[in-house]
Amino acid sequence: MLPARFFWHGTDQNPEYPDHELADNALYWEGECRDAVKNFSKAIATFQRVIGEYQDGSKVPDAMLKTGYAYLSVGDRENARIYLKKVVKNYPFSPAGTKAEMMLKKIK
Repeated sequence: MLPARFFWHGTDQNPEYPDHELADNALYWEGECRDAVKNFSKAIATFQRVIGEYQDGSKVPDAMLKTGYAYLSVGDRENARIYLKKVVKNYPFSPAGTKAEMMLKKIK
Protein backbone atom coordinates (compact mmCIF):
# COMPACT_ATOMS: atom_id res chain seq x y z
CA MET A 1 0.00 0.00 0.00
CA LEU A 2 1.28 3.46 -0.89
CA PRO A 3 1.46 6.17 1.77
CA ALA A 4 -1.10 8.98 1.51
CA ARG A 5 1.58 11.42 0.39
CA PHE A 6 1.71 9.61 -2.95
CA PHE A 7 -1.92 10.52 -3.54
CA TRP A 8 -2.06 13.90 -1.92
CA HIS A 9 0.53 16.59 -1.40
CA GLY A 10 -1.45 18.42 1.23
CA THR A 11 -3.23 21.69 1.47
CA ASP A 12 -5.01 22.92 -1.64
CA GLN A 13 -2.97 20.90 -4.10
CA ASN A 14 -4.07 18.41 -6.70
CA PRO A 15 -3.44 14.74 -6.11
CA GLU A 16 -0.33 13.33 -7.71
CA TYR A 17 -2.40 10.37 -8.92
CA PRO A 18 -5.93 11.77 -9.42
CA ASP A 19 -7.09 8.63 -11.24
CA HIS A 20 -5.88 6.19 -8.61
CA GLU A 21 -8.65 4.13 -7.03
CA LEU A 22 -7.90 5.67 -3.62
CA ALA A 23 -7.58 9.31 -4.69
CA ASP A 24 -11.11 10.13 -3.52
CA ASN A 25 -10.28 8.54 -0.15
CA ALA A 26 -7.17 10.67 0.21
CA LEU A 27 -9.10 13.84 -0.54
CA TYR A 28 -11.94 12.80 1.77
CA TRP A 29 -9.54 12.21 4.65
CA GLU A 30 -7.95 15.58 4.06
CA GLY A 31 -11.42 17.02 4.63
CA GLU A 32 -11.78 14.95 7.80
CA CYS A 33 -8.46 16.31 9.08
CA ARG A 34 -9.53 19.87 8.40
CA ASP A 35 -12.82 19.21 10.14
CA ALA A 36 -11.03 17.71 13.15
CA VAL A 37 -8.99 20.88 13.67
CA LYS A 38 -12.17 22.96 13.27
CA ASN A 39 -11.13 24.50 9.95
CA PHE A 40 -14.70 24.12 8.75
CA SER A 41 -14.54 26.37 5.69
CA LYS A 42 -11.61 24.37 4.28
CA ALA A 43 -13.28 21.11 5.28
CA ILE A 44 -16.41 22.15 3.36
CA ALA A 45 -14.36 23.09 0.31
CA THR A 46 -12.48 19.78 0.45
CA PHE A 47 -15.61 17.67 0.86
CA GLN A 48 -17.21 19.56 -2.02
CA ARG A 49 -14.21 18.66 -4.16
CA VAL A 50 -14.76 14.98 -3.37
CA ILE A 51 -18.38 15.38 -4.46
CA GLY A 52 -17.50 17.30 -7.62
CA GLU A 53 -14.38 15.50 -8.77
CA TYR A 54 -15.27 11.92 -7.83
CA GLN A 55 -19.04 11.76 -8.46
CA ASP A 56 -18.96 7.98 -8.72
CA GLY A 57 -16.56 7.50 -5.81
CA SER A 58 -17.39 5.55 -2.69
CA LYS A 59 -16.75 8.56 -0.46
CA VAL A 60 -19.41 10.83 -2.01
CA PRO A 61 -22.22 9.94 0.46
CA ASP A 62 -19.90 10.52 3.42
CA ALA A 63 -18.52 13.73 1.89
CA MET A 64 -22.08 15.06 1.49
CA LEU A 65 -22.89 14.10 5.07
CA LYS A 66 -19.75 15.72 6.44
CA THR A 67 -20.40 18.85 4.36
CA GLY A 68 -23.77 19.09 6.06
CA TYR A 69 -22.20 18.60 9.48
CA ALA A 70 -19.53 21.21 8.77
CA TYR A 71 -22.18 23.72 7.72
CA LEU A 72 -23.94 23.06 11.02
CA SER A 73 -20.66 23.71 12.83
CA VAL A 74 -20.50 27.20 11.35
CA GLY A 75 -24.18 27.87 12.04
CA ASP A 76 -25.39 27.60 8.43
CA ARG A 77 -28.49 25.46 8.87
CA GLU A 78 -29.84 26.22 5.41
CA ASN A 79 -26.84 24.75 3.56
CA ALA A 80 -26.61 21.95 6.12
CA ARG A 81 -30.18 20.93 5.33
CA ILE A 82 -29.49 21.05 1.59
CA TYR A 83 -26.60 18.60 1.88
CA LEU A 84 -28.27 16.35 4.41
CA LYS A 85 -31.39 16.11 2.25
CA LYS A 86 -29.23 15.21 -0.76
CA VAL A 87 -27.72 12.33 1.20
CA VAL A 88 -31.14 11.04 2.23
CA LYS A 89 -32.51 11.36 -1.30
CA ASN A 90 -29.53 9.89 -3.18
CA TYR A 91 -28.32 7.31 -0.63
CA PRO A 92 -31.39 6.43 1.47
CA PHE A 93 -30.26 2.96 2.58
CA SER A 94 -26.63 3.81 3.27
CA PRO A 95 -25.13 4.50 6.70
CA ALA A 96 -24.63 8.13 5.60
CA GLY A 97 -28.29 8.34 4.59
CA THR A 98 -29.40 7.05 7.98
CA LYS A 99 -27.15 9.52 9.82
CA ALA A 100 -28.34 12.40 7.63
CA GLU A 101 -31.96 11.53 8.30
CA MET A 102 -31.34 11.45 12.05
CA MET A 103 -29.58 14.83 11.95
CA LEU A 104 -32.38 16.39 9.90
CA LYS A 105 -34.83 15.31 12.62
CA LYS A 106 -32.62 16.89 15.29
CA ILE A 107 -32.28 20.27 13.58
CA LYS A 108 -35.92 20.88 12.62
